[in-house]
Amino acid sequence: MREAKQPILIIADELDRCRPNYAIEFLETIKHIFDIKGLIFVIGVDKNQLASSARALFGQQLVFDEYYRKFNHRDVNLPAKSEPMTEQFCRKVVAEYLSDEAFGRKNRFPYAQLDDHGREDIVELCVAFSLNARQIHEFFRITAHALSSAAKSDSRLLWGWQIGTFFMTALSIKNRTLYDRIGRRQISLSEFTTFLKDSTLLNKDKPRALSWVGLIYLGVFSDRTDELEKEFEKLGVWDSSSEQEEDFPRELGRYAKGFSNFGDMLAEPAFSKIYQTLEGLRAFAEK
Repeated sequence: MREAKQPILIIADELDRCRPNYAIEFLETIKHIFDIKGLIFVIGVDKNQLASSARALFGQQLVFDEYYRKFNHRDVNLPAKSEPMTEQFCRKVVAEYLSDEAFGRKNRFPYAQLDDHGREDIVELCVAFSLNARQIHEFFRITAHALSSAAKSDSRLLWGWQIGTFFMTALSIKNRTLYDRIGRRQISLSEFTTFLKDSTLLNKDKPRALSWVGLIYLGVFSDRTDELEKEFEKLGVWDSSSEQEEDFPRELGRYAKGFSNFGDMLAEPAFSKIYQTLEGLRAFAEK
């Protein structure tokens, strides 16, 4: 074999997800070419899973660490997922999927143009829903499709519709049952409040948390605004005892402008319409 000027790197990822016999046969096979100069194998595995595969073939008495040492020259442990890592990854993928350049490469035209605030809203949602790397890519593939068109258009979505699309897409990936119930208008106020109580979207300063709550509740319950003040109090983002009575409707009006230029409350909640759009993307159009 001619000696390569540069090392040849062969990456085998997720070997632990293969059938036990295939995973072990793969290791045993490539072991015979480990010693070729300039040939480097990088094997991505969950060692606990691979150990289970090996013991399934060789018996539970197998000392896996000693067996694995035949193949492994060096261990490198990947860091556990953390909030800063998720934030950094999301900011990078925003440009990959939702920038003007990304839409241009696919000959599609965006209904939404993100500013810095919009990008940070996406990052917060990815963190709040604890999306992993694969889920984040799925999230961006869906939203990029939903927020673009093959035909050029001068229309632009208001910011409430944009954030609503991001919220519903993340929910469809992380909690499909809740996503369906919101889209079909089958969820109660109390149940939705319980869901938000556990969300890290509220682990912000009070104005920021109120912004998320105001936008999301109007997206889901724009036809029940007279009941929302009590739910906001339960979440700790509003205190009616220290505010003038007319301030709450005025506050809601601010977020309603995210869905209507004039701040009108929608008869059909925006998130139900977003749900219909997202579901339409998942199905072939009937002829």
